[in-house]
Amino acid sequence: MWYDEAADLLPPVSVTVTTDPAGSVSLRSPNKTPHELALLFAVLCIGSLYDDTLPCGPENDEAKVYFELTKAALNLEPVMESTPSVATVQTLIIMCMYYGPCGGENSIECAWNAVSIAAKLAQSVSELVFLSFTNLALKSVLLDRPS
Repeated sequence: MWYDEAADLLPPVSVTVTTDPAGSVSLRSPNKTPHELALLFAVLCIGSLYDDTLPCGPENDEAKVYFELTKAALNLEPVMESTPSVATVQTLIIMCMYYGPCGGENSIECAWNAVSIAAKLAQSVSELVFLSFTNLALKSVLLDRPS
């Protein structure tokens, strides 16, 4: 069904099919980080928050559960001490979208804190990408140089 209906919209998740010597087939997906899991929960949280069939705002219990799971998954790996990733930045930005309608008394402060951290991490991610691209280009130039 996936390939008939949704393959044009989103590419399928990469899955490795392995066969052990006994002949049984197992599906194994690539390892994911806790922050990528948090991103999944954040997307589910926003999806349930803006679902027309569920209650609006703070009364949406499904969105609350996904938001708590998002925060728990983010806490599995330090945000500020590890190498920043795009998934971490995306998760923090999506969390801001939850804080707006459902954050409670300190919603604006929480949203600004998350945006500030996300902006700093995004800056670090872009620096890492630039440095790795620069190193790759430099290696290419050095390898192509006549001796």
